[in-house]
Amino acid sequence: MSRPAAAAGDLAIDGRGLGLKWVLSLAGILLSIALMPLLTQKSAREGNDFNWGPALEVAKLFAAIFITIIPAIATLKAGSDGAMSGILALVTTPDGQPVQSM
Repeated sequence: MSRPAAAAGDLAIDGRGLGLKWVLSLAGILLSIALMPLLTQKSAREGNDFNWGPALEVAKLFAAIFITIIPAIATLKAGSDGAMSGILALVTTPDGQPVQSM
């Protein structure tokens, strides 16, 4: 389900409004991350051998995935005018609908 278009002055990404629920959810997550070192005992973090290394590795992995998917998304958005027009013609009807035998 897609998000509605953003109204003037609304918080938006790619022209789509984010909505208050999404913004508050993200703010809560970021606040939890920021407060975690203050609200937990240092001995608990040390006892669990906590460090940010694994989280940073996951962040780098996701960043790499999102960066490398950009050209594929651009190719898909180009549609019948792009580099993959031949393949697209094989799997869609002339009116742009998917071929049902697939």
